[in-house]
Amino acid sequence: MSQLPPSPNWPYCDSSAPNSISGEKDACGVGFLAQIQGKQSNWVLKQALRGLSCMEHRGGCGGDNDSGDGAGILCEIPWNYLQTVWEAAKTSKGPTGLGMLFMPHEPELRDQARQFCEQEANALGLKSKGWRSVPVDSSVLGPLALKTAPFIEQWLVEGSINGKGLEAELFRLRRRIGDRARNILGINSHKLYLASLSSRTVVYKGMVRSEVLSAFYSDLRDPGFEISFAVYHHDLALIPSHVGLLLNQCVS
Repeated sequence: MSQLPPSPNWPYCDSSAPNSISGEKDACGVGFLAQIQGKQSNWVLKQALRGLSCMEHRGGCGGDNDSGDGAGILCEIPWNYLQTVWEAAKTSKGPTGLGMLFMPHEPELRDQARQFCEQEANALGLKSKGWRSVPVDSSVLGPLALKTAPFIEQWLVEGSINGKGLEAELFRLRRRIGDRARNILGINSHKLYLASLSSRTVVYKGMVRSEVLSAFYSDLRDPGFEISFAVYHHDLALIPSHVGLLLNQCVS
């Protein structure tokens, strides 16, 4: 019986030869950009989107040759920008979290979802401050992505504690909403998805090619959208939750 070859010494490659890593192109693309002093600017967002657009080769297209297999960014919540476009964000005074929700297109299901989201928030001592329809341009989507695209809304939630305490409450809220969705929406529960719910970060993502993300979300084209850091990612995983958890630890 032949013996198995020794384990490679060089990490993250199939060969022990370091040069082999230069030819690897089978992984998704991810990058992180930050202003080291924490200064917010639109330049950081633009550079993150530029980096994302350079990762087109890391993803793929659907059978329509236009729908992407997923791209997105996780970034600092741009509170200053939101306060200029959303009255609820402008008037909120306490510690606040922001949710990015993919909602059903059917108005009655969407109303149900909003209702039990707010009920679960109240049960945890949190207060719903308002909802915002996120402006998008669906004309840039491929046929396959357009067929399944959700109605996208942002949700403002106010708490009484700050920092890690609020993050913990928002995490619990997210889990409780998932349970309520399965109980109330039943076979339609897949039509409600929380892309993010945090007082620190927000996720903009979709089944788009990387260079199309900012064309889809008009927020990402606004010069007032200023941030100090962003994680950008291209592939079906779409900003894995563990990336967000690690980043939240870094900025705590």
